This record gives sequence, C-alpha cells and structure tokens, in this order.
Amino acid sequence: MVLLWNINLSLALKLGLPILFVLIAIVRALWVRISAPDGIPVHRAEAPALWKAIDQMGRELRAPKVHHILIEDQFNASILQAPRLGIFGWHRNYLNLGLPLLQGLTKDQALAVIGHELGHLSRQHNRFGGWVYRLRTTWMRLTIQLDQGQSRLGALLFQRFFNWYTPYFSAYSFVLARADEYTADQCAAQVAGADNARQALSRAAAAGRYMGGDLGNRLRPELLRSPEPPADTPARMAASLREGATPDVLRSHLDQAMGERTGLSDTHPSLSDRLRGLGWTESPDISWCAPPADGADAATTLLGRTTTSRLSALLG
Repeated sequence: MVLLWNINLSLALKLGLPILFVLIAIVRALWVRISAPDGIPVHRAEAPALWKAIDQMGRELRAPKVHHILIEDQFNASILQAPRLGIFGWHRNYLNLGLPLLQGLTKDQALAVIGHELGHLSRQHNRFGGWVYRLRTTWMRLTIQLDQGQSRLGALLFQRFFNWYTPYFSAYSFVLARADEYTADQCAAQVAGADNARQALSRAAAAGRYMGGDLGNRLRPELLRSPEPPADTPARMAASLREGATPDVLRSHLDQAMGERTGLSDTHPSLSDRLRGLGWTESPDISWCAPPADGADAATTLLGRTTTSRLSALLG
C-alpha cells in the first residue's frame, strides 16, 4: 500500500509539475501592467469641490470609486480603468479632464460631462453594456502593451490570439458600445439635469469645431515652423474659449455639427442623435454655446483659481 502510494505520488509529481510550470508561465505572460494615463494629478485637498461633486454623482449612479483625477491639455474628458493585475482585474479608476474643457464650460455643463463618463462605469444602468464597454477598452490597451514588448513571453504565447480576438470582439460588441453612449448620456441627465446635458453636448461640439478650425488656422503657421506646438497653446485655447466667437460663427459650427450623421464606424453617435436621445428634436438654442461668464467657468468654480493657475503653468 505504501509502495503504491509512493508510485502514485511520484507519477502525480511527474505529470503535475510540468503542468504547474506551464500554468505559472501563462500567468506570468498575462501579468502585463497596463500603465496609467498621462496627466497631472489633482488631489482632494487641492480641489475639494470637484472631488465632492464626483463622489456624490458616483454614489447616485452606483459607480465605482474614482481613485485619481488627472488634468491634461486637451479639450476632452475620459474615464479609464487600469487593472493592476492585467486581465485579472483589481482596477484603479482614472478620470481625465482637459483643462481647456473645464475652462470652456460652466460648472453645470462640466458636471454633465463628468456624469457621462461616470455613467460608463455605472452599475445602475445597462450593466451588460457597461461591462462590454470596459472590456473593450481593457483588451485594446492590453494589446497595445503587448505590442510594446512589456511581456515578451506573453507576446510569444498570445500575440496571435490577441491580434485575432480583439478586432473580432470589437466588431461583435460595436452595437453595445454605441448603445452605452446613449446610456451614459442618460446618466449625465440624471445627475446634472437634462438641460445641462444637452447644453454640454452642444457647447462642446461648437467650441471643439471653433478651436479645431479658427484657432487651428491661427496656429498653423507656427506648427509648420516647429515640430512641437507652441508652449502657450493651452493658454491660447483657454483665451479663445473665454472670448468665444460671434453668434454667427457659433451658429455655423453648431449647424455643421447638427448636420453630421452617425457613421457606420462611429461608436459615438452624432450630436443630433444624442440630443434626440435626451428628448430634444429641435435645433439647439445658440445661447447653449455661449462661453461661461468671467469666473463662472468650471475650472474656476470646481478647481479654484489657485489650482487652475498652477495647472495652467504646468501644462504650458
């Protein structure tokens, strides 16, 4: 009996150890650290009003906790989950906010934008669609990390699979990803009000076109002379957003945005479709696109003048 036990133990070790080593190799290969997004961190003590608003909206939407707020120099906002254990999860949540965006929106409009981003993580609305949205971003980022050679063993074992699986999964989950944008808009309306959500969409569309067109044309000669954008580009963006544009120019940009149609490859619906999803079928009022009054922009009211000045200096 003892001899039989010893034989079975020896056989189990001979068969099990190679399998164990293979499993360890697979886990190590998949243990890819997905890096945090770029941006300047803003801590609670620096912007208590912003953190308080985000905490409150997160509770209302039953969204996971935001661990980090990062400020960047883009006219944009996004939320990202960076899994500390690669595909095994244990996420840290990063909310990226563009300083020009905060300087170009009122407090209520900016909260609607943030509410939209939190809506992507909300457990209250369309759980499956939100899960698909997060999984899409995780797989895409994991593929990028493997392409950059962060795990040679992982690339050797799984690169071909990821290269096949990621586009396949993205294609099949495309409709759900687009639907999740409408759900996130509903979350924005829930926590910030439907009027503010509609105004934020319209203001961002018109201001984004204004900066990409009018401001871009003014910067183009300098960009052609230097491979790097001018150091004061963020300051110019902020000034342009404060100055705004004439009602005729804003109406032109807004009409162009409203005239666009959602393309077959667009995960983000067009402005007209998103406004319709929020119950608005008419042309947006031009007053929605007006720049915030002096001192009433979201950067000043949510970050404070001191923090805004510090971030402006750091960003350029």
